[in-house]
Amino acid sequence: MGANMKPIPICCTQALTCCGCKSSFTPSASSTSALPHLLDTERLPCLAIFTPALAATSAAGVDTLKVLEPLTNPAGARRQVLGVFSDDWLEPLAQVLQTLASEHVMVVHAQDGLDEFSIAAVSNVCELHAGRITRYQVSPEDVGLTRASLDLIKVHDVQDSVALIQALLAGEQGAAADIVAFNAGAAIYVAGLANSVAHGVELASQQLASGAAADKLTQLIVFTQQQA
Repeated sequence: MGANMKPIPICCTQALTCCGCKSSFTPSASSTSALPHLLDTERLPCLAIFTPALAATSAAGVDTLKVLEPLTNPAGARRQVLGVFSDDWLEPLAQVLQTLASEHVMVVHAQDGLDEFSIAAVSNVCELHAGRITRYQVSPEDVGLTRASLDLIKVHDVQDSVALIQALLAGEQGAAADIVAFNAGAAIYVAGLANSVAHGVELASQQLASGAAADKLTQLIVFTQQQA
């Protein structure tokens, strides 16, 4: 959590581990739940088959892993918000997900370079819904948020990240809560629980303010400890 130059999956796992989550699981847990794969700091095992292709494309300057990893989709989700590192990949990934029978997807790249919805800039979106792909832009103001600098959520290490998580889950208002609500709100929207991203942001903000999001993290910690 937070603006960071480290690979996002590893950074998130480290932060969750410091919060008390376990990232290593028993074989039975790994075979019955997608969660162990999502927290796997050694990357998804199914990516091993792509090792030769990854090596070749990496030598050519193309970070194929950043494209392939989200598409492995261990949870089998048909509705998701997918961030990409380059605007060039918005439509190709939306088309791939359309072929894979996804139901409702938002593929996102912010104009400030973030691979998620940004509170500091306009975000470019390709939305797959009801079999159709549409491209448009969303700004923080469009969903009722105030534009803010990413410097306000910048972290330098995992301890900074954990402190930021704990503060926003405790109800602290500001840029961190806003960017979480923005991205969670988009997920709530594609899940069919809100009629727009703005509505989803409103619902996400309510969950943060009420303490429900903090309760959910506690439940996640307990669950992972039981499965380890």
